[in-house]
Amino acid sequence: MSERERGIAANEALFGAVNEQIVALGAALPGDQAEPFSIVCECGSPHCTERIEIDPHLYEQVRAQPARFVVLPAHVIPDTEHVVASHEGYVVVEKDEPVRSLLEDVQPAVRTQQPSR
Repeated sequence: MSERERGIAANEALFGAVNEQIVALGAALPGDQAEPFSIVCECGSPHCTERIEIDPHLYEQVRAQPARFVVLPAHVIPDTEHVVASHEGYVVVEKDEPVRSLLEDVQPAVRTQQPSR
């Protein structure tokens, strides 16, 4: 696996973990949990900080599958992922091998580094 692929996996795992923390914090707040909220694009670019509005329940469904991420349509990386769903303003991508396998190793480590509530 190339350093590029390792970097893509690490970046996507990190932003996935950040967004999951945003969901968890939102769920702890009073109010309507069905309102769309803003997440950081989960693309493989370490420089991307663009935001995506998404329904929290849909986001949880996407992230229930570790190899799936929410990205802006122009941020798809065709040689490491494929689009599995398109929505207004964003797409859901699924990572291909070998990045997919690396995510299984990287994501648990990223999640354990998150601050506890």
